[in-house]
Amino acid sequence: MLQETQAIKQIEGEPPRRWFFDETLDLLVWCDPALEPIGFQLIYPTPDGQRVLTRWPTGQVTHNSIDEGASHGGYGLGMTRLLAPDGAFDLDRVLPDFQARAEQVDDRIKVLVVETMREFVRRAEDVVD
Repeated sequence: MLQETQAIKQIEGEPPRRWFFDETLDLLVWCDPALEPIGFQLIYPTPDGQRVLTRWPTGQVTHNSIDEGASHGGYGLGMTRLLAPDGAFDLDRVLPDFQARAEQVDDRIKVLVVETMREFVRRAEDVVD
């Protein structure tokens, strides 16, 4: 079950952030000054690592794999995580998992995440057609 933590560093000059997590998912949410959600990063596991679906505060949506840094000459310890483009998004797996874990997440945030997932898949299908 996703739980909110207050232990999140706020970055000066950036929108305020909220952080929800459990043993499987991480959800970072950017908010406007009235604390309405304006963007998020949903980090979720896959058999070969982690992926992140991001809706930037600008409205742009990206989907990436997360490179822990080990493939860049390091050992992954203390290294900056890198995002690599990864267009494949498994809506049928991620959506129900998110919905089952997000019971305690604000409804406005859940709506933004779910609508973004569905729109991302719709746009990807339109490109293929």
